[in-house]
Amino acid sequence: MKKVIVLFTVFASLLMWSCGNSGSKTTEAEKPEKQNITQDMILGEWECVDITNGVSHMESIAKMQPHMVFKEDGKIISKQKLPDGSFVEQKIADYKLENGVLSSKIFETKPYFEGEKLIVENPSEDNKRIYEKVK
Repeated sequence: MKKVIVLFTVFASLLMWSCGNSGSKTTEAEKPEKQNITQDMILGEWECVDITNGVSHMESIAKMQPHMVFKEDGKIISKQKLPDGSFVEQKIADYKLENGVLSSKIFETKPYFEGEKLIVENPSEDNKRIYEKVK
């Protein structure tokens, strides 16, 4: 009986150890490297192309979001297209760009780039918004 208990304990310990190690390897590999943001990168109009929570993607909802326009004077403008084709623009916040980090009161976390896409994470909504520059 003692051998069965010892074998079970060893097996359970190995199983817990292997599960713990596999999780840490996965999360380290999935972290994107964040690059410094420059004024040239951020200036202009950005449209939301996707809202994702890691499992599902909500492209149709993303297309209904107003565009963000970053101005040289440190303002963020919301640009919403109306059904008649005209646009309504409104200042929504100021932003700062210091040491390659973009910050504003409208962002819960610091936005970052993945390639040419601007990523804005929203932990309170458990999602992230993906923006592409309007050309």
